[in-house]
Amino acid sequence: MGPLPVPDGLVPSFDVVEICQEAAERAGIEFRSGYALQSARRSLQLLQLDWANRGLNLWTVDRIPVPLLANVIEYPLPQDTVDALDVSIENADGTGSQPLSRYGMGDYHDLVNRTGPGKPSVFYVRRLTGRAYLCLWPVSDRDSAWTAQVWRLRHMLPVPRGGEGTLDLPLRFVPAMIAGLAFHLSMKAKEASAMQRAPALRDVYEAEFQLASEEDRDRANYRVVPDLSRCGC
Repeated sequence: MGPLPVPDGLVPSFDVVEICQEAAERAGIEFRSGYALQSARRSLQLLQLDWANRGLNLWTVDRIPVPLLANVIEYPLPQDTVDALDVSIENADGTGSQPLSRYGMGDYHDLVNRTGPGKPSVFYVRRLTGRAYLCLWPVSDRDSAWTAQVWRLRHMLPVPRGGEGTLDLPLRFVPAMIAGLAFHLSMKAKEASAMQRAPALRDVYEAEFQLASEEDRDRANYRVVPDLSRCGC
């Protein structure tokens, strides 16, 4: 038996304009001109960058395969990559998965021979201004023998221009995005009344983000086993 169909209209949706209008109303700002939408769009993109710095947003985690080539020390990751979270090596046929240990910059550069050949067992992420690079050690000595499966954190998709479309975030984060945008708009407002709302809007934003991020955490099964020796049982 397949999943039950969801009738139209039961799941709320918010496009970019609606999010901007709601945030402006909270900030006490008139939202009418085209420039107001451009200004709000800039603030939304700054909020997206802020969220990437704050930690792990599970909906922006995906896996990409990186085929390994002989004597290649580092591999460019897609431009929207924030960081590589986990890397494993598989045989070309998809078998024999082996997780790699992560090295920091100091550990990686302390390696005596960073070009030594062999099957990679360590990875290091070199994060530059415009792109991140995956560095592996030892360096693969064969073409197409292995594939690196990279679990990465990516940036959210750019905010659509003109207010068309929706943001790249789940519904549970929409309240936090609206609250954050209201705070940003109040800081840029020319009206004194809107600027005075900024501290309160900031507190609401932080509370909304904390609530959403706690709900978005990764979950795993666990068992609590009491220590019976302490009660003499």
